[in-house]
Amino acid sequence: MNSNVIRNKCLAAACATVIAYSGILHEVAGQLIFPWAPEFFGPIFWHGIGILVLIIGLLLIAGIAEVIAIPVTALATVGGLGAAAAVTLMATRGEFHFFAFCDFLAAIGAASLNRSAIRLRGP
Repeated sequence: MNSNVIRNKCLAAACATVIAYSGILHEVAGQLIFPWAPEFFGPIFWHGIGILVLIIGLLLIAGIAEVIAIPVTALATVGGLGAAAAVTLMATRGEFHFFAFCDFLAAIGAASLNRSAIRLRGP
C-alpha cells in the first residue's frame, strides 16, 4: 500500500471512531444533554439508538480496516439518519443536535475516504 491509501484509510477510521464514540456519549451523557428525550422516546428506544450507533461505528472501523467484509459505504449511509435526527429535533423542539450532525459529517467522511483509498489501491 502506498502512503495515500494508508492516509485515507486512517482518516476514514478516525471518522468511524467519531461515530462509535458518539454512541458511547449517547449512553453516558445523552440524558444530561437532552433530559426530556428518554421520557419522550421511552427507555428501550433511547438506549437502542445509542447501542445501534456504537455498533455501526465499530462495524465501520472493522470494515475500513478490512477485518470483516462489509459494504462500508452502504453502512455509512445510515449516518444520514443523524442528519434527519438533527433536522427533526431542530424543527420540532428548536434545539440543535450537534452530535447527530457530527455523525452525519463523519459518515460522509468515512464513506468518501474509504472509497478513495480503494480507488487508489487499485485491483
